[in-house]
Amino acid sequence: MHKNISSKKNNGFIFQTYGPLSQVFILAGPGSVQIFRDNFQKRLVEVFFNLHWIYEERKQDFKVEEYKVYEKIYGQLKGLYGELPDYLTERFGLLKRQIDSDMVKPFSG
Repeated sequence: MHKNISSKKNNGFIFQTYGPLSQVFILAGPGSVQIFRDNFQKRLVEVFFNLHWIYEERKQDFKVEEYKVYEKIYGQLKGLYGELPDYLTERFGLLKRQIDSDMVKPFSG
């Protein structure tokens, strides 16, 4: 119930019931349509924050293929809208620079 209250307060339109008949309900319409793009961009920046943390703290769990999926989504959104929110651009850039930098480091083994 608390997740559903939080979802509503945060202008989310995804709700879940719990118990033996657990279900997820997704609502669309005049309220959701005003904020779903912004909500998606916030979830995408959350992805880049988490991938960065995994990259730094649990490198063995980092999957370049997974990163490439989200990098492609980021690029497609940038191509579609031209500008993306600074919080998203900055976090993506930070992760990309670190990955790119590590990929060009010479092997020292």
